[in-house]
Amino acid sequence: MRWLALLMVVAIVACGGGDDDSAQQVGDTDPTPTVVAAAGATPTKRNSDAAENLDVHIPLRSGSSGEVLSSNPDPFAVNDDQGTLRVTVDAILDPAESTSGIFQPEPGNKFWAMQLTLKAVGDKPVNTGVWLLYTTDGVRYDNLYLTGVGDDILYGGLDPGESLQGVIVFEIPEDAEIDYV
Repeated sequence: MRWLALLMVVAIVACGGGDDDSAQQVGDTDPTPTVVAAAGATPTKRNSDAAENLDVHIPLRSGSSGEVLSSNPDPFAVNDDQGTLRVTVDAILDPAESTSGIFQPEPGNKFWAMQLTLKAVGDKPVNTGVWLLYTTDGVRYDNLYLTGVGDDILYGGLDPGESLQGVIVFEIPEDAEIDYV
């Protein structure tokens, strides 16, 4: 019975926030769909929202790969030396199908996902990041967890040489055009 109660709490928390507070308006963006580094990478000026936009881009298509700088995943690290994270797009799932009977997109929305391989390629640990998706109309979406689309990439650390495969999932309007992730 305790497990059922715990499962219900997790389901309620995961489903919470049914309002559209995950979407936020941002500045002008580049028209070419690309993958941008996960959170913790070195920000550079890309547009008027430079603090949240990164200058490392790879095309949004299967087989694309790029390396980005990533912060140390240890919150107690004295200095935040950056390691190098290789991001490889294994597949784009548009729309992404959920096997969950509980978690489905709201009417008029769809799940959009990328299957990724992340690898710490330098000599320092890296974090797997928090992922954001920006549409061409300048709206930002946070990634979702427990959608039933695949094995989620959760925020965490990778030691040098370590890799991780999984999906990052977003819920976006059915007619949305992706600008970058």
